[in-house]
Amino acid sequence: MDTDRKKQLQALLADFPGDPFIRYGIAMEETSEGNLADASISFERLIADHADYVPAYLQAGQIAARMENPSLARKIYSQGILVAKKARDFKASGEMEQFMDALD
Repeated sequence: MDTDRKKQLQALLADFPGDPFIRYGIAMEETSEGNLADASISFERLIADHADYVPAYLQAGQIAARMENPSLARKIYSQGILVAKKARDFKASGEMEQFMDALD
């Protein structure tokens, strides 16, 4: 874990609390350190506050799958696919469709 990087991101978040990219970075740091429960919560909050932030759905779905919760992963991917298509991000929607198909 790169605690310095995580601390830097947390300091930036204090200055820019509405920035979804910073929150995404913190959640990714939690994922990298293997703290999937915290990362899952961070992505859940990010999605709740920034429902149009497509990358959060992809990562949240992957975490749910890694935590052996395929029904939650499907739910997240399904929501993310809709959001990605609305944003015309067909690459992300296609990736989430592939991840969802792999859950079966």
